[in-house]
Amino acid sequence: MTLRLTCIRSGKRNSGFTLIELMVVIGILTIMMGIGIPMFLRALPNFRLREAARQVAQDMNLARMRAISTNQNYGIFFNSSGATVQGTRSQCYTLFQDSGTVAGQLDSNDHLERLNWSLPETITFQGVTFANNTVIFRPRSNSNGGTVALRNQKGKITTVDVLTNTARVKIL
Repeated sequence: MTLRLTCIRSGKRNSGFTLIELMVVIGILTIMMGIGIPMFLRALPNFRLREAARQVAQDMNLARMRAISTNQNYGIFFNSSGATVQGTRSQCYTLFQDSGTVAGQLDSNDHLERLNWSLPETITFQGVTFANNTVIFRPRSNSNGGTVALRNQKGKITTVDVLTNTARVKIL
């Protein structure tokens, strides 16, 4: 006669994670964050620079489209001189409809569309090659041409170029 031992199981299954498994996962996540966060922080200034360049190019294209659709000259004045404009930081620009009183230049007779769009605090104008720091878009889809160079705190520079004959805006 053989005696058989059997275990009586309850109807419940043991499911879930053990404490050791959870600790291993938390350890792996901590290591990944320790590597990933510094890499992200190093890349952040370049992301901000590219975003600022895209915003400037988008605003230039807006001025170009308004010039064509309204049959009026539109311009963007870049305040890169270091002067404070109406209490805002100096690195800003203004979209305006050119009245023609002082052609190709922002003056008191121009209709201001948007005033003092500021660049992010870590982005500055490195150089503006437009006459009077102003790009003018004309209804016949041409402009005075030039570039705006933007610089981040790490010294990287991105330029936004406007072609004279076609007023095409490019990020270089």
